[in-house]
Amino acid sequence: MRVLLLVYFALFIMMATSCQKTKEAGVTANSACINQPSSCNSSVYQQSDGYSAYGNTTDPFSYNGSSAYLCSCPYGSIPTYNSYAGLGCVQASYFDFSLYGSFSSGFLYLGWSQNQWNWQSQLSTYGANCYNGVVQSCVSGEENMCPAGSSCMQNSRNSNLGLCVTSYR
Repeated sequence: MRVLLLVYFALFIMMATSCQKTKEAGVTANSACINQPSSCNSSVYQQSDGYSAYGNTTDPFSYNGSSAYLCSCPYGSIPTYNSYAGLGCVQASYFDFSLYGSFSSGFLYLGWSQNQWNWQSQLSTYGANCYNGVVQSCVSGEENMCPAGSSCMQNSRNSNLGLCVTSYR
């Protein structure tokens, strides 16, 4: 009975701590590419399968009242961001968890507010193709592209770009 109680307690601790997202994102959550798009290498998105350039980088946001939305991705894709490449778009079909072999994984999302990126639990839409945030993209093999407790998962063998995912195991 003691062993069972210890196993239960250990599993509870692991579950309680594994889902917490941290703001210690290294270089990934800064806003340099929003404020100065030329400081990032956005052409990486055009060279990678499943990704495309974000439409309007000089003023990437559309405004509805006091909220800013990203609306310049082609239909069927959603905005993505990292501090190396800046804003881009990724095919929505990449958000099938079966691609990653586990239903216990989640993507990392950033929302734009008060002129900076902040963690958020999901990506919600406004209208047909407008989003209040981005999924965090990453360059495979680069250090600190995803925050602690998460990893960069490539979407295809022909792309060095991936998405930051975290495991809830």
